[in-house]
Amino acid sequence: MACEMEKKEGAKSRDTEGLVQTLERASDSASDFVKRPEFCMEVLTTAREKLEGNPALRVYFEKILAKLQASGQVISLTLDDLLCQTPTTKRRYTHLLKQRQTSQRTFKPLHSALLAE
Repeated sequence: MACEMEKKEGAKSRDTEGLVQTLERASDSASDFVKRPEFCMEVLTTAREKLEGNPALRVYFEKILAKLQASGQVISLTLDDLLCQTPTTKRRYTHLLKQRQTSQRTFKPLHSALLAE
């Protein structure tokens, strides 16, 4: 029974360390041209509660959280809001509707150019 508890604690410790490492990588984005990941405050609050048993890791987490907040990567939306949000695209699909109707070589309508060739 004690062995199972130690395994669970070891797995929990690795999970929280992995979480902190992931947040650290997200906060250390070198380029301003790359879109940085955003984290909802609800998830970060839950992560903070999970780290209460490890004071050293919690202090490190707080430093990373401050960097994320300073760079604008922490958002106030809840996890449910993020999951239900419809992403908006900046890509325009009008070019698909305006396909080429004439041959570039003969300037005739495309269907007649295909029949002639």
